[in-house]
Amino acid sequence: TYRRSNTPQPNATFFDPHNSEGEKMRKAAAEAAMSDMLQWFSSGKGVVAILDATNSTKSRRSWIYESCHAANVETLFVESICDEEDLIMNNILEVKTTSPDYKGQDPEAAALDFRNRIRNYEKVYETIDDNEKHYTYVKLINVG
Repeated sequence: TYRRSNTPQPNATFFDPHNSEGEKMRKAAAEAAMSDMLQWFSSGKGVVAILDATNSTKSRRSWIYESCHAANVETLFVESICDEEDLIMNNILEVKTTSPDYKGQDPEAAALDFRNRIRNYEKVYETIDDNEKHYTYVKLINVG
C-alpha cells in the first residue's frame, strides 16, 4: 500500500537497483511503513505485524532489526528461496498477475514484467547467513 500510493503500476525498471529515483521512492515507502508499524506498537494496540517488503539485503535487514530493537519490538525474518523456474512462473501466473500492480494488464505481459522484477531483486540479493545468526529467521526453500 505504501509504495503503491505513489507508484500504482510500476514496471520492472522501477525495481532496478541502478534506478536511483525508484530506490528513493521504495526507501521512502519502507520508512513510512516502519514508522506507522512502530507507532502502532507503541500505542499498545499492536501485538504482531508483518512488514511486507523485499528485504533482500543485509543492510535492509539490519535497518529493520535495529529500528525494531530500539522500540523493543522483536523481529522474525522469513526468507523464501526459490530456484525452480516452474515454481516461480506458476506463482507469478497464479498470484502476481492479478495483483494491483498489474490490474487491467495482459497476464502474459504482466508475468514477463514480474519475472524481470525478480531478476532485478537477484542483482542485489543477499541470503541470510551466519553473519546474521543473531536474527530470528525462517528459510523456506522451493515453497517448502
